[in-house]
Amino acid sequence: MKKILIIFLGLFLVSLNAKVVTTTSTKTATGEGYGITYSEAVDNALAQAVTKLNGAYIKASNSFSQTQLESSADGTNINALFNQKISKATNGRFSSFEVIENTKTEDGFRVVVSIQKTAVSKKYELAGMKNDRRKIIVAPALSPNNFSLLGRDSEQILRDLRFKIESNIHKTRKFDLLDRQAGEALAVERDIILNDANKDEALKLGQNLGTDYILLYTISDVNTINKNYSIIGSGSSSKVSVSINYQVITFATRQIRFADSINLDIKSKDYDSILNDIASTIVLNTQAAIYPPKIEKIGNNQAVFTQSLPINTQLECYKKGDKIYDSYTKELNGYEEIFSALVQVTNANAKTSYAKILEGNANKGDICRFKNIDNNSTSNDANGKDVKDITPVQGGGFIF
Repeated sequence: MKKILIIFLGLFLVSLNAKVVTTTSTKTATGEGYGITYSEAVDNALAQAVTKLNGAYIKASNSFSQTQLESSADGTNINALFNQKISKATNGRFSSFEVIENTKTEDGFRVVVSIQKTAVSKKYELAGMKNDRRKIIVAPALSPNNFSLLGRDSEQILRDLRFKIESNIHKTRKFDLLDRQAGEALAVERDIILNDANKDEALKLGQNLGTDYILLYTISDVNTINKNYSIIGSGSSSKVSVSINYQVITFATRQIRFADSINLDIKSKDYDSILNDIASTIVLNTQAAIYPPKIEKIGNNQAVFTQSLPINTQLECYKKGDKIYDSYTKELNGYEEIFSALVQVTNANAKTSYAKILEGNANKGDICRFKNIDNNSTSNDANGKDVKDITPVQGGGFIF
């Protein structure tokens, strides 16, 4: 119960940062006008000032004045009437004006006016969106193969696996995870906002984000192998063999940014544990393809990474050299990679990993890849669970 309360409290505190922000701005402009009468001079001055401020021409002759206008000694009456005329002519976009110079000339009047335009705008300020994270959605591929796992059919497995993948993506703190499943609930909320809510609530609409990446996945095959043994007493063991295909598509160009097929042998009879292993593998490889492990800090003979990496994993680190172009296509093929160091992860939490420098001279900004590891070696993930037979994949990432 204590954990649940903490989680909901955290969500509540984050939601407090979302609010409606009201901004008021005032602009001013001056205009100069001449006329036989004071009102005509003011009329021409206002037309010039409004044109400066509004960016549109307003006809000067009798635009605002009325033939029956009469000037009082202090100009109060004429100012009030002109304010009404300005508001009507400009749809209320100009709030007031002031005569700052009034000079009697040989043939009439010279007037300089100052006009103000006050604008009030409101916007819904989203919480936690001031970052440069890539946006991603997760979706099972269409037409999945027919398979089963511990009594669950393929449809349920893919649905449950999507939740596990989304959970792991959220924990990386490298992506903004977008929902594409709760359409019905969102439609109900939209209807409430439009028809039965304070008008400021409508500012929440039109804030939907488009994705940068689409992570598609499918399970092509599942086999469960049971073994019975009898040495001293009797018992049994089981192993689940899973074949998975997945790819990351860049939405803007429909390019396949990353694709892989992996085969996992998982020694477990627990359904959730099996899905967690599959999801962890997919997300770790995907993250390494889009955000290769990068050294963010060097100190005390250790390299610091701002992502969670499996403990005991070794990484080869490289500094970026000169650009390399394809002589045939003239395209940038990448950069020369100069080996700098070999490091090994010694500690990790949800968003930071620490690695001991085993050899070489690591530098801040170096990009690292997972090093080949013997099949008999064992390491631990960030949660302390044993991870056996880690195999790196092309371009970064690894397979359990």
